[in-house]
Amino acid sequence: MNFNSILRYESGKLFWTIKPSAKVFVGDEAGSINDEGYIKVMYRRRSYQAHHIVWVMHNGEIPDGYEIDHENHIRSDNRIENLRLVTR
Repeated sequence: MNFNSILRYESGKLFWTIKPSAKVFVGDEAGSINDEGYIKVMYRRRSYQAHHIVWVMHNGEIPDGYEIDHENHIRSDNRIENLRLVTR
């Protein structure tokens, strides 16, 4: 999915560039923190992890067998400089 067409990245946060639902407006911050401390973004009835979206927006798709790790172990800190590609 081309997240760059629906979201804008700024300092580790994602903001809507479209109006995805009746209660969400262009410019609103996207996502909410789940019980595990990760930020999840809902779009078209599908849930996406914000750190995956940020990675894909900056570096392209995540290769098979790899995952995105938060270097400082703070799951809600999605600044691109805090994310790294690692193997399991």
